[in-house]
Amino acid sequence: MNIVTSFHPTQSRKSEVDLFPLEVSGWCVEWRNRFAHVSRRIEPLVAIKLLHTAVWALLAGCILALPVAGLMRRFDWAVILTAIILVECGVLVLNSGRCPLTDVAARFTGERADNFDIYLPNWLARHNKAIFGTLFVVNGLIVLWCRLK
Repeated sequence: MNIVTSFHPTQSRKSEVDLFPLEVSGWCVEWRNRFAHVSRRIEPLVAIKLLHTAVWALLAGCILALPVAGLMRRFDWAVILTAIILVECGVLVLNSGRCPLTDVAARFTGERADNFDIYLPNWLARHNKAIFGTLFVVNGLIVLWCRLK
């Protein structure tokens, strides 16, 4: 397979054009044109939403892993997972029930939907604390039951 790479002759080799060859078996020109308008810098709100979603996924994963740790009789892991969740609960309590990232995201948009600051469906963002709070308590009871039997 012959791959030909050529660069725009008027651009210096150190420019951004180096990242986008004009021709690589024909497909790259189309790709470059299609995404030429996309900024290489992540917008602040997008970055905050990505971070918030990643933190949420980590915490939701901790809650969902609790009964697995209990059933595997890995109570040391259950204690670590519980501590992580309780630290997050403390952060929420200190911030009047709101995630601090919500306040940061609010500076970059006027939108105030339940999911304006996180990549979750609106219904899940709206009921997040009730759903995962209940799961945390139930899963904690499962760990306790495994420990006592």
